[in-house]
Amino acid sequence: MGRALRFLPEPAGDPTLLYRGWMMRAETYAAFIAAVRERGFEPVTAPEAYRACHHLPDSYPFIEAATATSTWIDAAQALPSGSPDWGAICATAAKLGPGAAIIKDWVKSQKHAWSTACFIPDVTDAEAVRRIAGKFIELQGEMLVGGLIFRRFVRLLQRGVHPRSGMPLGAEVRSFWVRGLPVVMSDYWAEAPVGSHPDLSAFSSIAASIPSPFFTMDLAQAEDGHWFIMELGDGQVAGLPDGVRPETVFSAFLTRPV
Repeated sequence: MGRALRFLPEPAGDPTLLYRGWMMRAETYAAFIAAVRERGFEPVTAPEAYRACHHLPDSYPFIEAATATSTWIDAAQALPSGSPDWGAICATAAKLGPGAAIIKDWVKSQKHAWSTACFIPDVTDAEAVRRIAGKFIELQGEMLVGGLIFRRFVRLLQRGVHPRSGMPLGAEVRSFWVRGLPVVMSDYWAEAPVGSHPDLSAFSSIAASIPSPFFTMDLAQAEDGHWFIMELGDGQVAGLPDGVRPETVFSAFLTRPV
């Protein structure tokens, strides 16, 4: 960590530090924050806040009422000794009840391998779960984080198909929030403009409960027209959608001090 921070200057004046860069595993981020604190800085986002938005099982209690029903199994139970325990994995998936789901780990899915490593037509079909989950585990490899999550599939108002993967593109937006208030919202997919964006005030009470000063809230529109939360993300590592200028997001920290 010292080598990574060797060009970090001494704090001059306000010691507040906002990270902007690639995703880190939660334990790596915690080590990073410990190191910058040793140098006299105080992070905007503490390790607990990072984990609360970066890992779905940690954010789920805050968004459960407005997101797809989910169930999960940690890696130690799903992959004892590195090999899948299919009984435990299939039992976890089946807790959702009959119907379709998607599989992901604590952070990422294989959405661009939609039909082979993401979408499960029926989680009570053990053979399908083994096939799709097996491919997902293979593709994630050492990048698998936390364990396996099965999320009830919600059919979205479709806006197109991804040109490379063939994944269906729904009406989705990404919103950035600073200290509990929305800063900007934009279409998630450049290839699939949404048109009419949701009213973020409908999600303001949930946003106020999120224990992080800087996060993203990705929203999607179901076929029946209602908007729901796809997931949260840490704002420091979240990608900016096309057309969103960095200063639009980060200047909010100057106008919304602690």
